[in-house]
Amino acid sequence: MLGGGGSWTGASGGGGGGSFGSLTGAPTDNAALATALAAKESTANKGVANGYVPLSSTSKISFDYLGMSIFFFGDGSDGDLILSSGTVTHSRDMFYNNVTLSGTVTMTVTSWRTFIAGTLDITNAPFGAIRANGASGNNGNTGGAGGATGAAAAAGTICGTGAGGATVNGTTGAAAVATATTAVISPTGGGAVGAIGSGGQGGGGGSGAGGIGSSTGSPGANSYFPIKQPIFSSLRGSSQIFAGQGGRSGSSGAGNGTDSGPGGGGAGASGGAVFLYARKLNRGPSTAAGAIQARGGNGGNGANGQSSGCGGSGGGGSGSGGYIHIVAGELLGSVATNALDLSAGQAGNGGNGNGIGNGGNSGGNGSGGRATVFNLATGTLTDYTGAAVTSGVLQSGGIGGTAVAVSLSQTDL
Repeated sequence: MLGGGGSWTGASGGGGGGSFGSLTGAPTDNAALATALAAKESTANKGVANGYVPLSSTSKISFDYLGMSIFFFGDGSDGDLILSSGTVTHSRDMFYNNVTLSGTVTMTVTSWRTFIAGTLDITNAPFGAIRANGASGNNGNTGGAGGATGAAAAAGTICGTGAGGATVNGTTGAAAVATATTAVISPTGGGAVGAIGSGGQGGGGGSGAGGIGSSTGSPGANSYFPIKQPIFSSLRGSSQIFAGQGGRSGSSGAGNGTDSGPGGGGAGASGGAVFLYARKLNRGPSTAAGAIQARGGNGGNGANGQSSGCGGSGGGGSGSGGYIHIVAGELLGSVATNALDLSAGQAGNGGNGNGIGNGGNSGGNGSGGRATVFNLATGTLTDYTGAAVTSGVLQSGGIGGTAVAVSLSQTDL
């Protein structure tokens, strides 16, 4: 009882003490109780001006209540982007307010960062909605010219893509050997250890032996290091980080002394880098597998020998997968299965020999890339590394090797 009347609903205890919610002790009169109640913070003041900041379900403070949001997610000065069709290609860093991608739209972000001050909504995003993919190599030519390799994309504020190895033309004599691409600094994995797709060996012919193709697909160890916090640059000191590595082109086939052997299949370029920073990222079961991509380019097929005694040329190796770096203030919705795609490209097949000419070997597939996803609301990091490199397939007599089907490197978001 309080003073001359009334009662404490839900009160407990006896004698001179008691409790009322979080109020404990022994208020002696109504005035003392009123003073104690006034000292409690009302739930009506939660999350409002001059009120108090609530904690999330994971006991964290939401970015809605922190003044640091602009540091991670930009100022939104490029406005909203809401698209269901068409193509958008970035040529600088973009600072969107809100972004919604659905239907058939594609947004190419190679070499540039994307900041979203509000919400990135990919709940109905299609395959390849956001991409930084490598270019594919072209097929080799029967008349001697090698297929063009997948070209590099130049760096912007972040890395571009790594070009495929130099193409190889055929001659009337022995097959020419394709050279390996140069190892690059790749903390992203770009294949976990920088592995590339090997170039197929060209087939021997009437006037020369076949070219020697790489059997392992590895150009050497890369400078690989872990990423344990959000990054905003693809420089390591003064050196550019690469998201992956281009493949090795196929060797040419041997000629027959009169006619040239075929040129090798061109190598694929590596996947690029996707750097996304979104205050809120909304995804779900209708988000397509591969909605966000950094895929390697395909290797071109080797060509057949043009006349009796000419060997087939080797298939081009594929580029490795690239790198996806996502920093989200909050992940909304539910898990999007296989939404992140860091697959290597598909290597090219070897060409067939003509007459006594041997076929060429296929190219090898590069390794899958890497993804790091930071969820700031939960303070968690998800780190994914893709499939390993696969070697090329040997020819069988005059029949060129058929490349192994590339394993997809996809992971949930």
